[in-house]
Amino acid sequence: MRKKRKIPTLKDVAKLAGTSVSTASVVLSGTQKKFVSDTLRQRVLEAAKVLNYRPNITARQMKGKSGRFLAILAPQFDNVFFNQVVIGAESYANSRDYTLAIYSTYDQEEKELKFVDNLISLQVDGILLIPAQQKSRTVEMIRDAEIPYVVVDRPIFSDEHYELVAIDNYQAARDATEYLLSCGHTRIAFFGWESPLTTVTERIHGFRDALLAAGIKPDPKGIVEVPRERGAAFQAAMEVLPGSDYTAVLAAQSNVGEGVVDALFQLGWEIPERMSVMLYGDPPWASLFRPKFSCVVQPHQQLGMKAAELIIDRLENPHHEIRCEVFKAALHVRDSVMDYRGLRAINS
Repeated sequence: MRKKRKIPTLKDVAKLAGTSVSTASVVLSGTQKKFVSDTLRQRVLEAAKVLNYRPNITARQMKGKSGRFLAILAPQFDNVFFNQVVIGAESYANSRDYTLAIYSTYDQEEKELKFVDNLISLQVDGILLIPAQQKSRTVEMIRDAEIPYVVVDRPIFSDEHYELVAIDNYQAARDATEYLLSCGHTRIAFFGWESPLTTVTERIHGFRDALLAAGIKPDPKGIVEVPRERGAAFQAAMEVLPGSDYTAVLAAQSNVGEGVVDALFQLGWEIPERMSVMLYGDPPWASLFRPKFSCVVQPHQQLGMKAAELIIDRLENPHHEIRCEVFKAALHVRDSVMDYRGLRAINS
C-alpha cells in the first residue's frame, strides 16, 4: 500500500528556513506585521518552494478579512466552571469582532500539543490556554511560534514573565472555612480533587491555615483527596463520614461536591441539621435543592472576559504590558450551614 505523503506545514517551512513560524507566516501571507530582511524573506520563499508548500485556505477563511482569529484550550467541558470561562471569553472576543475557536483537551497535554500544532498552521493570532500541566510543554511550543498567549486559571512554572488571569483559591477556601468556624463548627471535613495543580492544593492550604489560625489542629483523616469523579467522592464520603464527629463539610470541587451530597442523601442525613455543607463553585443544582446550598462563587465569566481582553489588547496595543490579574471569589450564604453555636451552648 502506498504511503500517504505528509502535507508540508507552515512549521516545516519555518524550520527549513531557519526562522520562526510567525516570521514565515508574515512572509507567505504578504502582511506587514513586522520587518523582515530581504535575505530572510528569500530563504522563506525558497523553503516554501522546495517543500511545495501551499497556504492553508481554511486558515484564511477562519481568519476572515480582518485576520482576527483566537483560540481557547479548555480542559473539562463537563465542568461548569470552564464552560463559563469559555462563554465569557467568547462573549468579549465577539464584541471586538474576533473569532474564537474552542478546543477541549480533557486535561491531556498530548491533545494540547496537537491542537497548538494545528493552530500554528492555521496562523492563529492569539491563544488562551488553561493548561493541563503547570510545567507546560504546550506553552513552550506557543512561545517558540511567537504567538501571543494568556494563561487562564492555572499558573505555570516558568522563569519567563507571562500573562495570567486567575482566582485566589487559597483565600477563597480560607474564607469558606472561616465562615464555618464562625458558625461554631470545629470538626470540619474537607473533600477535594486529588491533583498536583496549585489551583487545587491552594484550597487545602487555605483550609488548613484557617483551622490553625483558630487554634484547631487539622485532622489528616478529615482531609480527603479523590479523583475528579462523582462516584469516587461518593465512596469516600460513605467511608469517612459515618461514625465520625464531623458537623460540616467543605466540598472543594464541583464533581466532588455532587458525590458528597449524594452520599449524605444516601445516608439519610438531613442538611444542615445532621451535616452542614459548603460547596466550592455554584452549580445549577445548588439553588434547586431544599435547602439551597451555600457556595464559594467563582467569577468564571469575568475570568474569561478578562483573558480575552488582555490577548486582544496585546495584539492591538504596541504599548501593552504583560500583567497578572487575580480575582477574588465570594461567599454566597444560603441554607446549608447551621449556626452551631447555639446548639453547642445548649449541649454544654
